[in-house]
Amino acid sequence: TLISVNWIGTRTLLLNTAASKAEMTSQITEQRVQQIVGPATALLRVLALDTVADATTLEQRLRRLRVFTTNLRANPLLTAVYIGYDNGDYFLVSPLNNPEIRQNYAAPAKASFVIRTSIEREGNKEHQLFFYDQQLNFLEQRAALDYVYDPRQRPWYHNAFTTTDVAISKPYIYADTPLIGITLSMRSSNPRAIVAMDLPLVGINEALQKFSITPNSQIALVDHQGAVIASNTAASLPPPSALSTSLQLPTLSSLEHRALLRLWQLQPKQQVLSYRSEDQEWLGRRIQLPEYRNLGLQLLIATPTKELLSDLYQQSRQMIVIAISLGV
Repeated sequence: TLISVNWIGTRTLLLNTAASKAEMTSQITEQRVQQIVGPATALLRVLALDTVADATTLEQRLRRLRVFTTNLRANPLLTAVYIGYDNGDYFLVSPLNNPEIRQNYAAPAKASFVIRTSIEREGNKEHQLFFYDQQLNFLEQRAALDYVYDPRQRPWYHNAFTTTDVAISKPYIYADTPLIGITLSMRSSNPRAIVAMDLPLVGINEALQKFSITPNSQIALVDHQGAVIASNTAASLPPPSALSTSLQLPTLSSLEHRALLRLWQLQPKQQVLSYRSEDQEWLGRRIQLPEYRNLGLQLLIATPTKELLSDLYQQSRQMIVIAISLGV
């Protein structure tokens, strides 16, 4: 009886500890997302008031180039800052600090920034690339004959009309570089123009890896459809080359996270759920990230029960030996 009482009490304590760790992990993950999104949101609100919103020619927009590069330097996480107009014009500036982006653009050796834009010629829009060095000295202009782009057809452009503040897209894989991220967009001071920024959700994988509850715990940040944005397993996400060819977020099933997939399918109502997957018992927790409910971000945490209670099993065996020796 004494052993049973001790077992139940200790098991309850361990389960409560696991729940507390899961809650802490969710809070830290949400804070990490906020640390990524918050500064970019502030920069976008300032850009929305810039005179580039009223620019109607390439020359006028090029005069505001320093505003774009200042934003990129102020937040090194940004991969693009741009503006789209209601006539289909656009002006996009990207840093060339990513090897894959440099390769995609075949950038000149000294180039630090690239501009993608459109030029009106004889009634047709021609897409052009302009390369600049770190001091914003012009290096090269190049036609992008195969490039097809109309900002008015992009989700970020339409998202901006759904709110009076900053609109945040659902996470997706960028076409220019194999990174998972979001796009922030906002109506500018000129109703003809929408400003936007691409913001990869970097660093979340590393944050999750620091908070594994046991050696084989599975943790994933997913969207409302179960697409995986980040995971605590470094090898769980496909390599960049695979991401760039699919342009689709990996899913729990494609990554073979069977315990997390089962937890996702069960949709538990209670804080901690005990369930079976892969021939063993798991303890699972599914936590909504309230501040980003519109993105449907959720944290899934699954821990093998035998790992969580390993100390308890050993302690129980020791108590049985003691009880037998005492004749209890």
